[in-house]
Formats: sequence, structure tokens, C-alpha cells
Amino acid sequence: MSAMEDKILWIGGTSSLTRTFVNCQLLNPKRLVLVGLESRAPDWIPPSSRYISFNLATATDEQARDLVQSIINDVSCIVIGVRPLLFAPYTQTDLPQRMLQGVEKLLEQACHQEASKLKLVLHVSSVAAMDHLRTQHFVSEAEDYPPIVEYKASYDKFKRLCEERITSIVDKANQGRNTAKILVCNFRISAIFSDETSCFQCTAINLQARVSCYVDHKIDCNSSVNVSRAMYAVMERASSNNQEGTNKKIQPVYYYTRPLSLKQPVAWGYYLQLFRRVHQMEYTSIWIPVDIG
Repeated sequence: MSAMEDKILWIGGTSSLTRTFVNCQLLNPKRLVLVGLESRAPDWIPPSSRYISFNLATATDEQARDLVQSIINDVSCIVIGVRPLLFAPYTQTDLPQRMLQGVEKLLEQACHQEASKLKLVLHVSSVAAMDHLRTQHFVSEAEDYPPIVEYKASYDKFKRLCEERITSIVDKANQGRNTAKILVCNFRISAIFSDETSCFQCTAINLQARVSCYVDHKIDCNSSVNVSRAMYAVMERASSNNQEGTNKKIQPVYYYTRPLSLKQPVAWGYYLQLFRRVHQMEYTSIWIPVDIG
């Protein structure tokens, strides 16, 4: 099987980001193996893609092994894009921990299969991994994590632990590999607007579209299209390393939090203005002159 036919295993493969990636038609949908919680494949998944229903939170070692062994010989890239809900009663439960354990079981199985042709593990992470309540201004990818005891949000802790465990599993697997090393990349993104109308950012901005005050707090936002294309670029670089025998560097961490056309973070009100303009609401919406400090 050539590199153009190798499979991409996407854990958390029913997200809005996955949907955008599919809609961008960046690669042959036959290459996609999408793993999600839903018992049936969502309608937007192409018929030629494979869908596997799998519950990370309840997965046993045997279930993880069976899933991986059924496909791993054809998989050259694993994408991990899982997260608990941002606002949910799970904060008082062990659901995030069990989800992470499910990811660990799948990844450990995949990284230690002797017949595996796995070249890249691409983790869709978040700026939250560095504690989103902490001020982050032009943070370097090389900056150390803050003390985890200072994290307040369960979501932030989850993304931090995901990065640490995924990187650790791949590093440990590479120690025993005589073949090419597996590359690992934690892709830290910000809030993203997707082509799924129910996405969190779209819902939030739509609620403010008609009547709102101009919030001048600076925030990074991006689009799921931009993120999809950037992810594909990382996949292609990893693939070309293998095909050409080159060693094009892939960093263990990348930030991609806003379009390259925006040199600086912009106000939330800027995004709201764009939303109104795109939806032709400029003459049917108002700004409330409120000073929020």
C-alpha cells in the first residue's frame, strides 16, 4: 500500500473540526477511519470512509486491542481530537479521566504493534493546555507548563494531561523501535468557528448578533478551515519524510490561534462585526454603548 493509500485513524472523528476537514476534500475519503461515540455514523461522513463506534470512557484493554489490530497495518497517521464538553456536570465525575484512559489504551496498542507503519501522532490540543485563565501573550512553544495545581478549569487539566500522556507514550515506544521513529505533534488551537452551525463559537456569536455591546477584550479566534489545512500540512510533511528519506522537522508543539492575516490579537467585537457583515445584519443590529471596563 502506497503512502497515498495509507489510512488516517481519527480518534474523536465526529467533531465539527473533522466535518470541516472532510468537507475541505484535502484527501481521498477512503483513507479516513473515523472513531466516534455515536452508534451510527453521522450523515456527513462519506460512504467510502470507515466509521467505528467506540466508547473511550468504558473501553477495556481487549476492546482497544481488537480495534487497533483490525486496522493498524494500514495506518500511517493517528489524529487524536477528543475533549469532554466545556460546560457539563462531568466536572464532579471521573469522565475526563476515563476518556483519557481510553485514548491511552488505543495509542499504546497502536505504537507497539510490530507490523505498524505508523509515522505520525497528531494531537488536536488547545491553548487551554497552558491554562486558558492565565494571560498568554505571544507564548513560545518551548515554554514550560504552569504548575498543574494552579489550574482551575477541568477542561484545561484534561488537555494538559492529554498532551503529556500522548507524548510520553510515543516517546516510550520510540525507545524500542529499530525502524523510523514515530513523530508526535501537539497542535494547540484557540476558539474556532466551523461550518457546523451548532459549534460553540457560532452559537455564542449568534446570540449577540442583533443586540450587543462592543467588547474590546483581545482574543484569538480561527476557522476550522484554516486549522484543517494546517493539520493536513503537518500530515504531508510527515509523509514526505518517509517517502523521500528526508528529515523535515516537525515540532512537538505548534500554536495556530488566528489567521496569518491578523498580526495581532483583535477584539471580540471585531469578530461580531464580521459576522453581522457576512449575514447582512449591519442595518438590523445595534451596539449598546456600555462601558464594561
